[in-house]
Amino acid sequence: MNRRHMVGTVGGAVLASAGALALAGCGSDKARSGQPSAPDTSRLAVPRVPVAPPMTSPLAAPVTPVMVAGFLAQFAERVNMRVVADDVRKWLDDTVQSARPELANIRQKMESHGFTDYPKSKVFGNGDVTVYGVANTDGINFCAPFMVNGRPAMGQGAVLAEGPALTALHLATQNWPKGSPVSMMEGLLPVAKLHDFGSQFEVGLDQPLHYGTKAGDLTIGYAADPVAGTGVLRVLSRLLTGETLLDRRYTFAWR
Repeated sequence: MNRRHMVGTVGGAVLASAGALALAGCGSDKARSGQPSAPDTSRLAVPRVPVAPPMTSPLAAPVTPVMVAGFLAQFAERVNMRVVADDVRKWLDDTVQSARPELANIRQKMESHGFTDYPKSKVFGNGDVTVYGVANTDGINFCAPFMVNGRPAMGQGAVLAEGPALTALHLATQNWPKGSPVSMMEGLLPVAKLHDFGSQFEVGLDQPLHYGTKAGDLTIGYAADPVAGTGVLRVLSRLLTGETLLDRRYTFAWR
């Protein structure tokens, strides 16, 4: 099988795939676009085609669901979230019954795709955004729905960040520029889904994931080599004006 390769394109990084489309993952709808009520992404400027940044390999060991759960916990801490509940399953049961019936649909979608291993993660929140993680029974993949202000991602359904996206967010926090005009939370925390295809470690993306952030937008491209058990990520965070905040590529092993 030919390895997938990265190409630059207007508005971010697109991964050209030599194989099949990514599957639905943890319940994300098929590719679609939208204009969330906030942030106002209609003002996003179209930048020049970016030059691919150098590639780094910061992870010494293959990524596992336990590691991704750790990535989520570290990311939550870096964007000023705290632990809301230790038991995800109990929190879901209590919250669905008492205050958030819409979570029942998210939970059903995730469980129908095999995301039923609850003990590996916790529930995190900062008053505006709540997220929890669930591992897949395949022993490889992981999913975390980000919900904004008590509503799933600006009324468009939860931002279902899966293993590749969560790995990308974790790695991006390690390289967030110290002199950035906005905080890591404003530039990396996904609060709206613009193009969300679902992702999994063993299948690359034909088009990048695209999320709205408080500062602008976040694009995550992913290519997978299922034979070697490796992946390549590209993370591009921009302001609404189109100015690049962070643009990095990473390679890692997931098997």
